[in-house]
Amino acid sequence: MQQDEQINLIRRALALIDTNDSERGEPAVSPVGRYLDPARYEREMTHIFRQHPLALCVSASLAQPGDSFAIDVAGLPLLLVRAEGGQVNGFVNACRH
Repeated sequence: MQQDEQINLIRRALALIDTNDSERGEPAVSPVGRYLDPARYEREMTHIFRQHPLALCVSASLAQPGDSFAIDVAGLPLLLVRAEGGQVNGFVNACRH
């Protein structure tokens, strides 16, 4: 972030503190059905969690060569392994049979 942008953000924050205000706006109501709809869930899994990069673990979890980390991501079991050269390799954590 550039210094001028940081200064502007600090000024905005201080002005909000002075006026006891926020930038949140009015609360909105979200229908509970959005959180329970199986079709919406599948769309989110397909279009968000399976098409975009995801942060899966902190690098300290794979600090040394040979370290591994198993995780389920959107229904897909993954195994992450730190290689000798330092790179992290990801595999589908499943038997070939």
